[in-house]
Amino acid sequence: MRIYLSSIAPQVITDLNFIRPDLRLNVLQPFVFRNNQGIDADIWRSLKQITNSLFLDSGTFELSRQCGLYDVEECFNKYALSLDSLSGIFDFYANFDPDYKSNERLIVNLSFQDRLEEMGFMPIPVLHSRDEEEITYYLKSKHKLVAISAQVISKLSSKSINLIVDRFNAVGKRVHLLGIGSYAKLKDSNAWSCDCSSFIRWAASGRAIFFSESQQKEMTLSFSSHNMNGDPNLDYFNNPANKTVRDEYENFIAFKIGFDLNDVAADTSKLVMLNAFYLKWIEGVITQRQKDRSIQFDMW
Repeated sequence: MRIYLSSIAPQVITDLNFIRPDLRLNVLQPFVFRNNQGIDADIWRSLKQITNSLFLDSGTFELSRQCGLYDVEECFNKYALSLDSLSGIFDFYANFDPDYKSNERLIVNLSFQDRLEEMGFMPIPVLHSRDEEEITYYLKSKHKLVAISAQVISKLSSKSINLIVDRFNAVGKRVHLLGIGSYAKLKDSNAWSCDCSSFIRWAASGRAIFFSESQQKEMTLSFSSHNMNGDPNLDYFNNPANKTVRDEYENFIAFKIGFDLNDVAADTSKLVMLNAFYLKWIEGVITQRQKDRSIQFDMW
């Protein structure tokens, strides 16, 4: 399974590559409509040389949350125009799919898919419901890679997600799961890829995330003794009760990256980097679990 790191800063990618040039990250970058930011093609063209795969998200989740601030047609035109340069840089790019809620979302989103394809692009379609009509449509479509939206995934158990994924795998299609990064939900996944940005949110709260062999589960360590409300953080790394987990994490980062806990505690960017590295490491663990279950893809 590929785990695409969503919204990771280009500098973090460069810094991690400097330390571990053998690692090639999978990166998902959302298109940014806010303040007409768009995407800097030159930056991502240079990053393509040191990454494994680049995935461009259309940024429509931002539009759906703040629909009153944006003109959908204007945003579509910006996205389509940007694809002239970006489609040659990003290995995959999502469809412009602004309708997340209405009963006509399949028709609406397909209309934008058709328009992009008429322009010569081949965007990745995104399922926004569990409706049999939508699933069947994409099972029969020409697309070899299909994404499932976070709003669908968040409501399903791992087994229920696999029931959908397996239908696509059975006809030789690959599935990308949007917005999921929990090891507990991914360890038995049959999907080809996923993406998540939780590693950034954990770092923003001053926390490292990793898989504890001693506890056999994903855990966090906080480098702040108290939260913003003044309450003690139970996962504080200097809490004597957390010594075993802290020592385990310290050994992990020293062996894998060459950092110590003081490096991480003093620099949030290093914490982001380590959390990103952890997801790259767990990517390999999940991939091996898939291979052990005889799951095969035409590309890993």
